[in-house]
Amino acid sequence: MAVRPALPQLRAALLTAYGLPATALANRTDATDRALLEASQAPGVLVIDDVQRIAAPELDYLRLRRRHADDTDLARAVRRKC
Repeated sequence: MAVRPALPQLRAALLTAYGLPATALANRTDATDRALLEASQAPGVLVIDDVQRIAAPELDYLRLRRRHADDTDLARAVRRKC
C-alpha cells in the first residue's frame, strides 16, 4: 500500500487482505463496506503494519468499521441471551 493511502486505496488493500475481489468492489463504496463488514465477522486477526503511515481520516474509518463490527457482535450476543 502507498504511504498515506487515501480511503479508496485503504478499502482496496482491506479487500485484498480479506481475499475479496478488490477490482469488482473498489468503486462501489456501499458494497465494499458491506463486504468488509461481513469479512470482519469471521474469526481471525487483521494486522496493520506501519499504522503511522495512515492519515487520521482513514484511521477513523478503520475505527468506525471495528466499532460497528463490535456493535453487531454485541447485538447478536444480546439476541442469543433473550
